[in-house]
Amino acid sequence: MAATTEDLSGIAAGTFSVTVTATSSGCTATTTVTVTNNNPAINIAGNTNPVTSCTTPNGSIDITITPSNTYTFIWSNGATTEDLVNIAAGTYSVTVSAGGKLHEYGHIYSYQQHADTQFDRYPDGLHLRPEQRRR
Repeated sequence: MAATTEDLSGIAAGTFSVTVTATSSGCTATTTVTVTNNNPAINIAGNTNPVTSCTTPNGSIDITITPSNTYTFIWSNGATTEDLVNIAAGTYSVTVSAGGKLHEYGHIYSYQQHADTQFDRYPDGLHLRPEQRRR
């Protein structure tokens, strides 16, 4: 970033160097300043409730965000609420924002419940157990 002003504002975290030149003598001095990022990370935790009906989308996703703050939500299906209700089985993504440039993005899966099907929980979602996949 190049600037010719004495002060900078609204800048991102990073390391900046400044050189000051005296107009009368031509002498210069240079220093480096580090601007730190004091924004805490946004953490998303989620629980899903499976779709239990073959004819009605009745699944849901309940997310919890930490740290406590006022957030905005944009889901891959266009919803802007914290949680999703009455959804079909599928993959849903959410972007959580605390305003400005602080964002977090996560994938959460909703699934169809079948009486004879077992699911395993993995860090990236819920999956059918390999021995029970239908061909």
